[in-house]
Amino acid sequence: MSEGVYENSDRFEDGEPNAMKNTDIDDQLYGNLRAFKPSPRDVASVHVQWWKRPSGVAAVSLGLLCVLLLAGIIGLSVYCGVIGHRDSKERNQLQASYNNLTEERDQLQTSYNTLTEERDQLQTSYNNLTEERDQLQTEREILNRRLTNLKQTCSEGWQKFESSWYFLSTETKTWNESREDCMERGADLVIINSDEEQILV
Repeated sequence: MSEGVYENSDRFEDGEPNAMKNTDIDDQLYGNLRAFKPSPRDVASVHVQWWKRPSGVAAVSLGLLCVLLLAGIIGLSVYCGVIGHRDSKERNQLQASYNNLTEERDQLQTSYNTLTEERDQLQTSYNNLTEERDQLQTEREILNRRLTNLKQTCSEGWQKFESSWYFLSTETKTWNESREDCMERGADLVIINSDEEQILV
């Protein structure tokens, strides 16, 4: 285009006015511009086919990736918030259950300790009662033997008064001899404890 402009500049003479020179140059310039001006069809095709360019595809891809990334971050935030809230509730419920179980365990331990003490006391009482029973059994056996001895000799001069048996000997002996005789019969010398017993003797 510039070559045409400079080639045509030789046709003008120095004496012609500048306006004339400018008009011819303008015609040539605009004429050349019309040759390079794209048709409306070419402009439409340029606008329609922008996505075929690598830079346009990259920009759209990056934009979509940003949108997807933002959606993923929002989704994860909501999910973590819901899960965190639910986990917090479950953790609180588990802690409350653990505290209740701990209290129940402590109560059961206290009850167990109390029952153990009561069992030990009952065992001690049982042992004491067993000893007393054995002593009473022994005393009963001794009393049965005495009773048997008394029954054997009761027919020969024994007399019952209240809960005791009395034997009145007609023999004269010393105190020691009398006591030995009483011991052989399963008895002992009389000890007077009441007026009625004194009357009986």
